[in-house]
Amino acid sequence: MTSRAPGPPGARLVPGTVGDLTPHVGDWLLPVSGDRLGMPTAVTEPTADLLYVGEFDGRSAWAAESPEATLRWPELAQHLDRATLALAGRAQQLVAWKRTHRYCGACRAELGYEPPYPWPRCTACGLLVPMAPCPVVLVLIRRDDRVLLARHSYAHSDMWALVAGYVEYGETLEEAARREVWEEVGVEIDDLSYVDSQPWTLSGPGTLLVGFTARWVAGEPTVDGVELTAAEWFPVADLPDAVPPEYSLARWMLDAARESAPR
Repeated sequence: MTSRAPGPPGARLVPGTVGDLTPHVGDWLLPVSGDRLGMPTAVTEPTADLLYVGEFDGRSAWAAESPEATLRWPELAQHLDRATLALAGRAQQLVAWKRTHRYCGACRAELGYEPPYPWPRCTACGLLVPMAPCPVVLVLIRRDDRVLLARHSYAHSDMWALVAGYVEYGETLEEAARREVWEEVGVEIDDLSYVDSQPWTLSGPGTLLVGFTARWVAGEPTVDGVELTAAEWFPVADLPDAVPPEYSLARWMLDAARESAPR
């Protein structure tokens, strides 16, 4: 049988149960404490309570609850590149999943972990409780040389963001994008085109952002004042200062649109 590397060529983070599934001194260690994280460090004391995150740069990576986790996500993002930030995000989601999924939804018995596998299994009926991906669509809507941005009522700032929303069961990503845009701002769109995706730990375990661009077809933006407080068209070459942070998919999409705008 031909041996195969754990991940495709060039992949820095390979999640799942591949590689060496026993913690060793010198492996990656990701400290987590609630919504706080620590800088990636090294395992010094291999213990059975470590959660396997995956393989990163050829070494096994593990997550653990730790008081050394003192940084919020924006602070951590200032120090890590995109791949390492994704590693930290996966670690935070795994720890959060373990903290919030303690009992079986079928028989109410306690869930148990069998290291190194990260998903719990019921100790009575054997039900496996893996983290299910929870997709969220982001839509960058173009109208000639303008883009539509919105302000969310739950945001703790005056940030202008892309129209976004969760995918419902039974929907395609494209259907969800059209529905969310119509529900939130009353605009019809067309020419949906996939851009990129990003795991987004800030919205909870399993959240996956999926970005699209779209062309405006009809309608003027209106908001309900409950979920959104404002929606306006902005010249793509002259976006407001208060836009999503540099480590977010929304910002990558806005930067790409701005760079492609005619000078």
